[in-house]
Amino acid sequence: MNPDRAVCLSMTFAISTLSAVVLVPVLAWLARRWGLLDHPHARKQHLAATPLVGGVAIVAATASSFPMASPLASKSALLVVGCLLTALVGVLDDRFEINARFRLAVHLVLALMLAIGGFRTYHLPLALDVTLSTLWIAGMVTAVNCLDCADGVVGGFAAIQLLFYGMALSGAGRAELAGLSMALAGACVGFLAYNLPRARVFLGDAGSGMLGFLLGAISLRCVATSASTMEALVPVLPLTLPVVDCVLVHIRRYRYGIRRLRDLAASTGKDHLPHRLLGLGMTPRQALLWVYGVSSVTGGSMAAWPAHPVVAVVLLGTALAIGAITEYNYVRRVRSGQLASAPIYVSKTLFSPCVRNGRT
Repeated sequence: MNPDRAVCLSMTFAISTLSAVVLVPVLAWLARRWGLLDHPHARKQHLAATPLVGGVAIVAATASSFPMASPLASKSALLVVGCLLTALVGVLDDRFEINARFRLAVHLVLALMLAIGGFRTYHLPLALDVTLSTLWIAGMVTAVNCLDCADGVVGGFAAIQLLFYGMALSGAGRAELAGLSMALAGACVGFLAYNLPRARVFLGDAGSGMLGFLLGAISLRCVATSASTMEALVPVLPLTLPVVDCVLVHIRRYRYGIRRLRDLAASTGKDHLPHRLLGLGMTPRQALLWVYGVSSVTGGSMAAWPAHPVVAVVLLGTALAIGAITEYNYVRRVRSGQLASAPIYVSKTLFSPCVRNGRT
């Protein structure tokens, strides 16, 4: 990486971090006046009304530093517009609780806009490429939102992976997207000063949705720079954690008896990865370190691939093995009766899981 470019990206990261540290308490004060709060509920873990302005703070902090990183190219401008609209939908949902199917429809439209505008793999026939890229971006919004169920998880996960993507994009000559990644990573780090256990401010759907949208789009731009179809799979490795968690959660809920797609889309519960880590007896900080450690390993697998593909495979295998062992231990405890099955809600109504033959 060019030394001047490295200094510019470092300054972008630092300015964004400091901006978030300053902005979060100001926006938290405003959130209490405007009623933008997450209130306690049986399906949630916190015990007091908490401001939902982390996403807004991250957007504002990024805006304060990103312009110095690089001039805004047309594709980057399209991504920024998509992120802002996703964040806006999230703010409205945080305040007024928008219908889940309507949110999904908006995310699909915004993802389609990006895919048509150039955020796709370029390794597939056009129609298939646009379709799969649209589903990938919209799916990442859902996956990251699902992971946002414990203090510090998504903010730290996003910061780690955005740093990896920023370095990869800078090395590939994508200066504007590298700058955006570094600015957002810095904003996430600044936000974490108020979001680590026990959190004083939450990310909100505005933040988790926007970060998922951006991570999905940026991963596709990294895929587009790959020389072969095989290498095109490498840039999605950092997103293994939310993707696997989201897929497993919905498979489990389907097995529990939630069969209709509309009910699956509207379902929530304490059956996500952070909940399961806490159920195993980890403290909130230990669960956070588990997530950060596995996230660093999956991100490192992408970084190691160009020069050391064997190391990349070993890292990915290590992350998958850790996840599999953790899941096995959780399921074993539930089957033995040491842990109760996680409660699931469909449209805020408690859904009783169907446990067959001792399975969960």
